[in-house]
Amino acid sequence: MSLSLLRDSFLIFIVFFSFSLHAETFSSVGTYLFPTNISEEECFDRAKNDAVKKVMEMAGFSYITHYESLNCSDIEDKNICEYYQDSQQFYEGGFITNKIFSNPELLEQDSIKRKCKINLEAKIEKFKSNHDPNFIFNVTINNNLFKNREEIEFYGETNLPSNLYVFSFDKISEEYQIILPNEYESLIDIEGKFKIPNNKSYKILAVFPEEHKKDIVQEHFLILVTKSNINNFKVIDSESLESLFSRLNHMGRENWKKVRLNYFILKESIK
Repeated sequence: MSLSLLRDSFLIFIVFFSFSLHAETFSSVGTYLFPTNISEEECFDRAKNDAVKKVMEMAGFSYITHYESLNCSDIEDKNICEYYQDSQQFYEGGFITNKIFSNPELLEQDSIKRKCKINLEAKIEKFKSNHDPNFIFNVTINNNLFKNREEIEFYGETNLPSNLYVFSFDKISEEYQIILPNEYESLIDIEGKFKIPNNKSYKILAVFPEEHKKDIVQEHFLILVTKSNINNFKVIDSESLESLFSRLNHMGRENWKKVRLNYFILKESIK
């Protein structure tokens, strides 16, 4: 887990959904250079992202906003830098309903030139309707580089009355877990500027995973808003992205917006 939300308990709902007969199948090979500052697991995660990006481009649904920066922090008297490359892959127009990764390979030319490679077969479906260009939603995070157990905050704005949901990604289960709404706060029928958390009853913390072998790890949030006059979106505590998009597709693409926010966590704890 990369986050800590101070609450007592949670429920897990399992959702079963059928795949659409209108989905098309695409195949790709994802690769990622394997530098010494990331783990093998993280290298294959990024190779998977590359494979997903390629099949979405094949389907004609990949639209990318690019952002780059270099983040540095001192850890035990060592200066640790991470090249931050945030490709906000909107994939407008369609979504993956099912994906199967296979044949992971670590290609080693020498100790420096290494590459992770993985195959993907994915079924992709077109959204039943188009997004609403008059529905505007923006959100940012208070930093993109956090120390272990440092507080995370979100700042954003929406121009229409909206319901807001925040998800973190669990790499072990490969599912999105709900952070907001929770027992301390919900953002229902909001309009204009907002802040999360908006009260002092709870905190959202960046927690470095104990099993991770390197000094830095990359994580991400998924932020979703739906028009507040649409009341048929059910909150599920843990759900795959394929299942979530399948439900949103039934709601209508014109009734929701999403933003993915990438960030890093350092092994070093705050003092």
